[in-house]
Amino acid sequence: MSSRDGDFTRREFMTKPLTYLASASLLGLGGEGMLMAMDSASAPKLIVRPLGKTGISLPIVSMGVMNAEAPGLIVRAWEAGIRYFDTAPIYLGGRSEEMIGQVIRQLGVRDKAVISTKATVRGTGRREPAETKADTLASLDASLVRLQMDHVEVFLLHEVNSTRSVADAGIQEAMTQLKKEGKIRWAGVSTHQNQADVLNAAASGGPWDVVLVGFNYTMSDNQAMIDAMKVCVSKGIGIVAMKTQAGGSNPSRKEVLGNGVAESVRQSAVLKWVLQHPFVTTAIPGVTKFEHIDEDIAVASNLAFTDDERSFLSSNAIKASLEFCQQCGQCVVSCPSRVDIPTLMRSHMYAFQYQNLEHARFTLAEVPKGAGLDVCKSCTTCSANCSHTVNIARKIEALRTLHWV
Repeated sequence: MSSRDGDFTRREFMTKPLTYLASASLLGLGGEGMLMAMDSASAPKLIVRPLGKTGISLPIVSMGVMNAEAPGLIVRAWEAGIRYFDTAPIYLGGRSEEMIGQVIRQLGVRDKAVISTKATVRGTGRREPAETKADTLASLDASLVRLQMDHVEVFLLHEVNSTRSVADAGIQEAMTQLKKEGKIRWAGVSTHQNQADVLNAAASGGPWDVVLVGFNYTMSDNQAMIDAMKVCVSKGIGIVAMKTQAGGSNPSRKEVLGNGVAESVRQSAVLKWVLQHPFVTTAIPGVTKFEHIDEDIAVASNLAFTDDERSFLSSNAIKASLEFCQQCGQCVVSCPSRVDIPTLMRSHMYAFQYQNLEHARFTLAEVPKGAGLDVCKSCTTCSANCSHTVNIARKIEALRTLHWV
């Protein structure tokens, strides 16, 4: 999911009101199970799109809850019209799921909310199907306990980076069983690496209804990715976009943005760019401040670019300064030790741009010994090259400065 600049403070939580846009249009269950916008003279009309073959439609902006630590943010997002909330067991060490469950229960809106959570299953495509199936079932059961729910709408296999994970027989059996039991409504995958291959594999068959993909305007020339997304839509698979804000805060970008470009312009411009692709049903930009919800709702009701936004998006210097790692993996061959650079770059994003050390630590732990920072520590000079604009050496050096690495 995407994150943005700055941390939400406890002081802000105490001083900001917990209600937002009290007169805003709330989305209720309409005919045939579709989420429909109710009329309201004073609230902006949120654009809605169908989520593949699921039979529901959603506002084009939803909420990523990875870094949202304050319940008031979810309350305010709900009152603003947001209906899809994305979480995972690893977010905030399980606290994210617990918080979402508590807020939704207290609001009394479980029948109208669309909840998405995930399962991280190791060794997919290599272990016995019975093992990966058992892990998937156990992951959902644990999530339902934290959420205090008897089902979720969307259940995703987390961080899929290969076609063998999509084709894992145990995973597919688990997803099919969970649908029959009513514990999930729709199954899907989330992916960061080898995204085009993963999407094409999901479109080729299986229990898949939804895919969560990293997509932002630094990927405008990634035609293979765009084509794969279109293939999924043609097969009835709904597209949810993450990483829409190109990784959030980036200290190296400050001087580029300093020439009169407001950060709010960047936030709205990059989100509008993603959502102007009609094959994207909804985006889940991360929310850590009430202002983020204001920005998102403004975009969800009007996708037209302002002059400042067009100017921002046309600047090659700003685009390059984002240094967003597209997880293509082409850099690995330029490293003599074949280090897992894409995962290191994601870890850097979580640590320094999301300011989420907990998730950065979890991500780094996924890298096997001999393919991560343990190898980088012995190098005096980094020879890895990015085919885009990422300064790999600088980001690896920043990771090495963390005291827990």
